[in-house]
Amino acid sequence: MSDKTLVFVGIDFGTTFSSIAYYNPLNKTDCTINDEGGNKQIPSWVSFAQMENSGVIIGNGAKNEIFGECVLYDSKRIIGSDISDISDEDKKHWPFTVIGNNNGKACMEVYNPFKQKDEIFEPEEISGMVLKNLILMAKSKLDNTEIGNIVVTVPTEFDDKKRNATLAACKLAGIENVTLVNEPVAALVEYKRTHNDVLSNDSKVVVIDFGGGTLDICCCKLQGKDISTVSVGGDKNLGGNDFDAVLMELIEKKIYSSGLVDETYFKKRQGMSQLEKTKLSKAINKLKKEAERVKIELSRNVDCEINLSHILGEDNNDDLDIGLSVSRKEFEELCEKKGLYKRLISKIKEVTGKSDFVGNSVQLVLLVGGTCLIKRVRDEIAKLYDVKNFSDINFDSLTAVAKGAAYLSHLKSECSIVEEKVYEIVPKSIGIEVNEGRFYVLIREGEQLPTSEKTKMFKTYKKNQEVADFRIYRGTGNYTSSPGVEFVTAMSINGFPLGPAGSVTFKLKIKLNESGLMELSANVFGTDIHKELAVTLDFEKVDETFERLRQHFNLFPIY
Repeated sequence: MSDKTLVFVGIDFGTTFSSIAYYNPLNKTDCTINDEGGNKQIPSWVSFAQMENSGVIIGNGAKNEIFGECVLYDSKRIIGSDISDISDEDKKHWPFTVIGNNNGKACMEVYNPFKQKDEIFEPEEISGMVLKNLILMAKSKLDNTEIGNIVVTVPTEFDDKKRNATLAACKLAGIENVTLVNEPVAALVEYKRTHNDVLSNDSKVVVIDFGGGTLDICCCKLQGKDISTVSVGGDKNLGGNDFDAVLMELIEKKIYSSGLVDETYFKKRQGMSQLEKTKLSKAINKLKKEAERVKIELSRNVDCEINLSHILGEDNNDDLDIGLSVSRKEFEELCEKKGLYKRLISKIKEVTGKSDFVGNSVQLVLLVGGTCLIKRVRDEIAKLYDVKNFSDINFDSLTAVAKGAAYLSHLKSECSIVEEKVYEIVPKSIGIEVNEGRFYVLIREGEQLPTSEKTKMFKTYKKNQEVADFRIYRGTGNYTSSPGVEFVTAMSINGFPLGPAGSVTFKLKIKLNESGLMELSANVFGTDIHKELAVTLDFEKVDETFERLRQHFNLFPIY
């Protein structure tokens, strides 16, 4: 038996920033792991600019890379998506290209200077590089310890495809024994651990986790030592990046109006040469970083001067000290015009309204994520809840998810003796398509995870029927074509014995595991015909596909 101290690790894999923490059950402490520069939050950026000399660069080194055409980020926003899911607005603000592969899956294309040509990566690979870098940081810091379970957090709105893709990224990063947990639950676990004295039994808590790429809302009830999730929801396409995009648009227009550059300077065009692509990628990256800086500044001040040398310094010899600035009023007006505040508030009302977590009935509103630091965002939330019920201003909300995940990793371990439980729920009802496209619910929204196994019996509906197809959907609606219902996956079972309609009976079984992932099985009575589909990605069954991905991933060592 190892005499090393056993610690438990939690990872907050974010769209813009990621962090990693560990919990030591011996001294009951948790701690975030910093990078070499002392940063707790590591940019989820990957650079291939130094491939020829040293390998892939992750984090601040990638974000500060001057060769912007060799950089990828926002893989979490793209992971598990089809190309049809990616908006034109997002594509416009990325310096890299997002394309669809032969199966319609969204992939990321970037210039590889070592090969001197563009290279295509699946988002799982880029996410895997970010995760692998975090694990390498942890192993370096925790060299005299043994790492136990690892919890990786995901948005509540991540569906099976995105959760599976995240598991694939973990597998590429070499992370074993991983459990997925919803981000807002991890944040509340950390707040409860550090502020238990201010939370009473039966407290109603609303967690609003507004990060760089996603919005999560979670309504929870504290019952003794336990946390029970009551309702969840969010928007997987709304986050700080959308506010950055507003500022990028504002700054871009002001620069064009100044006459310093022409109106194609930040625009993607057909038939661009590699030199033109390189110049454009650098320009967009610089514009994005300046927009991020201005956004933070406008949370403190009513206006902010644009640092033109940050954006145009290399390409413009004109006097750049011409006093361009952005006001908070301009910023807020354009955000309002684009409906960002409306989307935020309507989603909060939708989720909290399901469980009547409204107004003064709520004892704590836990604000998590960098986007909650924007003044207007906090002001809008304050219209719904009393500010005095907002979380402690000194609570480190930027590392709370990672720390809470680390503590949850301990709670979920076999060696934990803490009598404390966290109960998560099914975010959306899950069912199958039956006669005339009706949506038949098998697992209802709000059921506790892991769910019990649900079954439905069927009979053949025509003579000599040999196959049955099951189409799985999730959401709210009477029909699979209803706006609130989305397709998840499909499974077929075949080889039925021939006979008249109704002569063969078969059964579908479905359940969700602790990570919220689906497991399906079907069997035909009176035969040995049995079919299973683990939507939880059984890597042994997809060896060939995954091995190709792993081989490509391993071509890019992390510096």
